[in-house]
Amino acid sequence: MRFLILLFFIIFLNAEKIDEYNVKVFVLDNGDLQIIENILYDFGKNKRHGIFRNIPLNHNKIELLSIYQDGKAAEYNILYKRGEVIYKIGNKNVLLTNKHQYQINYVIKKTVFEKDDIHNVISLNAIGTGWKVPIYNIQIDVLLPQELIKNKFIVYFGKNGSTDILKYNKITPTHYQILKSHLNPNEGITFDIIFDKNLIEAVETIDNKWAYLFLIIYSLGLYLYYKQHKIPNFSISPQYYPPKDLNILQASIIIDQELNDEDISVAILDMAVRGYLQIKKVGEHIVLEKLKSSDSLSKEEKILFDALFDEDDIVTLAYNNTISFVKFYNRLQLAISNIKSSLYKWGVEEGYFKENLFIGRTKFVLTAFIPLAIMIIVSIVQLSNFYDNYIAVVAFWFFLILMSLITFDSSSSLAAKIVFSFQIVIILWVLNYLEIPFLNPVSITFFNLIPLWFVYRHLNLYTKKGIEKLKYLLGFKEFLLRVEKDKLVQLLKENPNYLDETLPYAVLFGVDHWFDFYKEFNVNSNIKDLNKTIYHDMVHSMNYISNYSSKSTSSGSGGSSGGGSGGGGGGSW
Repeated sequence: MRFLILLFFIIFLNAEKIDEYNVKVFVLDNGDLQIIENILYDFGKNKRHGIFRNIPLNHNKIELLSIYQDGKAAEYNILYKRGEVIYKIGNKNVLLTNKHQYQINYVIKKTVFEKDDIHNVISLNAIGTGWKVPIYNIQIDVLLPQELIKNKFIVYFGKNGSTDILKYNKITPTHYQILKSHLNPNEGITFDIIFDKNLIEAVETIDNKWAYLFLIIYSLGLYLYYKQHKIPNFSISPQYYPPKDLNILQASIIIDQELNDEDISVAILDMAVRGYLQIKKVGEHIVLEKLKSSDSLSKEEKILFDALFDEDDIVTLAYNNTISFVKFYNRLQLAISNIKSSLYKWGVEEGYFKENLFIGRTKFVLTAFIPLAIMIIVSIVQLSNFYDNYIAVVAFWFFLILMSLITFDSSSSLAAKIVFSFQIVIILWVLNYLEIPFLNPVSITFFNLIPLWFVYRHLNLYTKKGIEKLKYLLGFKEFLLRVEKDKLVQLLKENPNYLDETLPYAVLFGVDHWFDFYKEFNVNSNIKDLNKTIYHDMVHSMNYISNYSSKSTSSGSGGSSGGGSGGGGGGSW
């Protein structure tokens, strides 16, 4: 029994508490609050550097005026974390015990909010529910301007969310006093001042309705544009042979009006089938070996072939930081760019497209983005009134979304999709960390990028001739997807090279089990040692190399205790 009494006595001596907590609140003419907190903090026998005071920011702006410790200007640091400001008061080289007096003088701006159709409210969590120690001898003095003599004053106390009412003293028509002998840890006091709307104007709240209206109108406009310009519906009939007047690169851009990383890999496979190079696996790496010159290749194929074998007849597709690899990467990227330019020009000259694919898409994006950009700027200006750092956040967010869309659009590889998803996660994490609501005018406006991206990806730049060629290719795709073995045997009898001639198209259309037919029908070919596993390893290597550049350069309003402005809590450190 004596031991328990002694243990209790030791714990009591070491327990921290606040002996006095006095708050003066001056309500200014514009509704801002100047607050002076006097805190007599008892560390007991514990050795501490000082205290910290954390105040939620909510939609408010806080201006610190001064901090004193024991009557003298205090040392302190200001930290921002999870939507709150933290004043860390004390000297890290000095330890304190027993009682010390702290005074914190600050202004909270933007505290007036709309209560209902005829009233506004100022709500202050005068003693925050975040204190982990008991608080004694509490006195809160609220001094109002003459304009707010006619008001309704309500005080709540208890844990966060409590609606228990606390009595107060009305010293004068403009002076209210709240007294409380004791608060337990995580209990606080909140008061509401409710008054006519015409006395002090409420802070403008975030209004999403215009952003939603713009989203509806903009999306509807894009839908009508898409409906008018989309690729017309047509029926297709099975085609048994690849087109004779196209090479695989030309077929690639007719299929989806673009050239991506996988199309380049298919072109390499096509040249291997025709005996210009060999694809093999040596150890863990894919190796390309030149077998003959590129003289008889088409213009675009020759650009790719010469870029692959510019310095050596054997190329290992492995990422490293050597000078020769950097040269190879730069040479390959330049070649792909030149191939795209050449194909886009060819498509117009041959009458398959109405205009250059790059120019047509750029014109659409610039035209469609003008109203979107105006709405984004208006939204940013509106939200900058609520968040000091919002413009920087939005700029960061917009950059990431734009880069994500470019990444997602530029490649259909799994790696690109992972990067895209990771960037979106970063955006959401930043917004959550800064406690910025996800649904706000800027984010809602950004949702317009989704229909914009969809229409961009489905622009119809085909001519009538281009549509006819597309129908033929889709008919051939339909056959490759549904071919029966008996029909394939018949075609091989007619043309022993049928598998070789159709393999690149089968892979282009995603029918990669075409590789298995070589073994099943015992077909002799230039690629008899190549299987779909080795091919997919090559695609992975090419995509990995294509991403070399990015890898190398990466580096509320009252109504309860704890509600309203201010609040938070603190403790010792």
